[in-house]
Amino acid sequence: MQGSMRFVRCWKSFGFIGVIGIITLWSAHFSRSAAGTLNRHAGASEIGGLLDEETMASLLEQVSEDSIRSYVEHLVYKDRSRPYDNSYDNLRTRFALRPETSEITAYLRGQLTASLGEEAVKLLPFTVDHGDSTYTIYNVEGTLKGTDPSAGYYVISAHYDATARRTEGWDWRTQPTSGADDNGTGVALMLESARILSSLHFPWGIRFVGFCGEELGLLGSKDYARKAFEHGDRILGAMNFDMIGYNRLVDRIHLVANPTSRWIVDLMQAANERYDIGLTLEVLVDYRALRSDHASFWFQGYDAMLGIENYPPETTPDSTLYIPYASYDTATDVADSVNFGLVRKDAQLCVAFLAQYALEEGPPDLAIFPEDLEFSEEGDLIVTVSNLGLSDLSEGYDVRLSRCKPDSTACECFHEEHRTSTLPRGGSESFRVPYELLGDAFLLIELDPNGAIEEQSEANNRLFETLRNVPTDRIRVYPNPLFVDGVHPMTFVGLPHKTRVEIFSLSGEPIWTGEEKHREAFWKGANENGFLVGSGIYFYLVTQPDGGGVAKGKIGVIRE
Repeated sequence: MQGSMRFVRCWKSFGFIGVIGIITLWSAHFSRSAAGTLNRHAGASEIGGLLDEETMASLLEQVSEDSIRSYVEHLVYKDRSRPYDNSYDNLRTRFALRPETSEITAYLRGQLTASLGEEAVKLLPFTVDHGDSTYTIYNVEGTLKGTDPSAGYYVISAHYDATARRTEGWDWRTQPTSGADDNGTGVALMLESARILSSLHFPWGIRFVGFCGEELGLLGSKDYARKAFEHGDRILGAMNFDMIGYNRLVDRIHLVANPTSRWIVDLMQAANERYDIGLTLEVLVDYRALRSDHASFWFQGYDAMLGIENYPPETTPDSTLYIPYASYDTATDVADSVNFGLVRKDAQLCVAFLAQYALEEGPPDLAIFPEDLEFSEEGDLIVTVSNLGLSDLSEGYDVRLSRCKPDSTACECFHEEHRTSTLPRGGSESFRVPYELLGDAFLLIELDPNGAIEEQSEANNRLFETLRNVPTDRIRVYPNPLFVDGVHPMTFVGLPHKTRVEIFSLSGEPIWTGEEKHREAFWKGANENGFLVGSGIYFYLVTQPDGGGVAKGKIGVIRE
């Protein structure tokens, strides 16, 4: 739990979730409005997409108090054979700038790897200037991919660094920072959520993140959220947990949000009630509640909430609900202070919040969208195909490309192949298709055109797309020959800036002159007086303003 308040720029976020509910993310993309988010839990229930109570109960039973206890003990004690030996020589330090903290970085990486796989886990370095020294410390991120790579992701986070700044005479260079509740409990929730949710499939991704440097001013989360914003990441919502396990009076947690993030809290309350988790939930909606890593997401315009035993932790709303934890941010914040049953319920709430939208097992789903077709610099087509289904595609697939008239009729196939690639669920591949035509083209792309693959949906297997191929590596002329009708022009593309195109007859008689504009010039087959020329062979010459030649060639004209 971090003590200072810092205000930085705010940017209004956009997201995918519409009024109909989070589950609709799988099928459509919507701009989010603050008003539209408040009733999402009702909308999701109405469409029947929520996991049933019996299935959820079985899933939540897998959330293990023993696992949570093991996580916290590993974070607090050097010698696991001496659990709850709280002597200084047995307590770890997790102060962000101490080299020993790297042991916990490695531990988090190992735990997330065990749940999500080695390729899914990254160490994200950033630097911290402190005194005369510069330190490199790490956030740890594990990714559970969704079935739709473009749908964005949720974040479940907790900071793993600790401080004992409230211990009189404490020296960060030599003395421990055990941090059992602040924030071993939040880290345990994050790790256990990853373990449980990794067995499910979702339309969107989930990223499990351990932040470092929270106690130095939210440094890890600020770096993470800033880079996500700069990369244009679609963070659908961030759930940050910090100090969630001291309370022994009531199984209670405080849910903190700003006004635009209130929908996350509403959904959590609904999940707590629907799945009978048994937590007492208190809600605080206050944009000034900035004392943990959720605030870094607010600063970048993302929706986020904080789960905490009480906000602020040094206050109490009612002595029957919570007694302030005197040992937070001290060297005596040790594991025997933790109510592990409460942390388990907190983890169940986090799991249920997302697991209620898990997808059932099902077939693959080939898909192509307008942004998945583009021209390379060399003029070839680059086609990207995704598998949005619930299982891997292992047998390959057919793809067919045709050129059509603008009214989508008279389609003529120009490329057909069988792709032998395997596409994992949520995966995609890009490949090149040779393409000789220039200018505007109305194309049809068909995936599995013969219906050989059983798919979840075939609605996204066909794409009509208008593309324009205007290469700039050299001057090109199309169509050549020109069938003159006075409407459709011959196009000169790739022209250098401020050049002009001159057309001559075979005898050298000037026919027409056109100026380059946006690297192009257009000739409709007419002379300078507007009369259409006759069939035959003509010369063209591309010249600079000073008369210097750039290119020349022959063109044909056909006039019926």
